[in-house]
Amino acid sequence: MTVGVGACSLTPNDLPSVRAGVSSDYSITLQFANILNLPQGADVMMNGLRVGTVESTSQTPQGVDVVAGLAGDTKIPVGSTAIIRQNTLLGDTYVALTPAQDDGASGAGFLGDGGIIGLDKTTSPPPLEDTIAVLAYFVNGGTIQKVQDTMATLNQTMPP
Repeated sequence: MTVGVGACSLTPNDLPSVRAGVSSDYSITLQFANILNLPQGADVMMNGLRVGTVESTSQTPQGVDVVAGLAGDTKIPVGSTAIIRQNTLLGDTYVALTPAQDDGASGAGFLGDGGIIGLDKTTSPPPLEDTIAVLAYFVNGGTIQKVQDTMATLNQTMPP
């Protein structure tokens, strides 16, 4: 009796990505005090749209420099701010850019290739310990029990 075993050379990296489509035409540097767990390849978002990705991170004496590759049609006004965010507690981290509110009178323009958003214009994520402490207070502080009690009262007073 002969048994044949087939092998597949297809890997997840060979599959088309739903994340494709944002080119990296130019790069800017974002200076953060810390980046917690921001990975290379994380999204860079502005006004709810994905405008680029994190290309690299490097430690500096002041904190961490994040190099973001942006699509050529993305215009980041000088004076814009950046923050590292998560949609959920365990969700993927990403960089959110907030365009500067410029009425056009200053003529500051836009960041170009090699532009920098400095440490004074960025917000680092809170330490993980702080996030866990807030969550523990929420769970142990009785908030969940109060919501359950309210729902039980509503269920009793509402018609079936």
